[in-house]
Amino acid sequence: MEPAEIAAGLAQVRHFIEAHGEARFAFLDGANERVIPNRAGFRDTTSAGEREWLILPEVWRSEVAAGFDPGALARALAARGMMRSDAEGKPQVKRRLPDFGPPVRVYVVTERLFGAGEP
Repeated sequence: MEPAEIAAGLAQVRHFIEAHGEARFAFLDGANERVIPNRAGFRDTTSAGEREWLILPEVWRSEVAAGFDPGALARALAARGMMRSDAEGKPQVKRRLPDFGPPVRVYVVTERLFGAGEP
């Protein structure tokens, strides 16, 4: 991806979380007392106090990264520390989610997305 594409992709991911952070992301610990219609994923806070958004793969591809190469955008975020990677460096991690049974792969965007400047 070219630098302009990366900047536009980062802006789109920021916008999605800003626009839908409360409405489409359930608390990972099950603290929600309300149903989350059209859920995009989950939100959590790490033991270090860092907020993160766990985005389901189909939502990442069809909504969050729409118009971009979803894999390239995820790798760009991971390279900037804005997305978690697994032990092999892939920008998806396995997490246990409520109501999903065994661990599933999700894209984990960190709050660093909001603290870092454009690439």
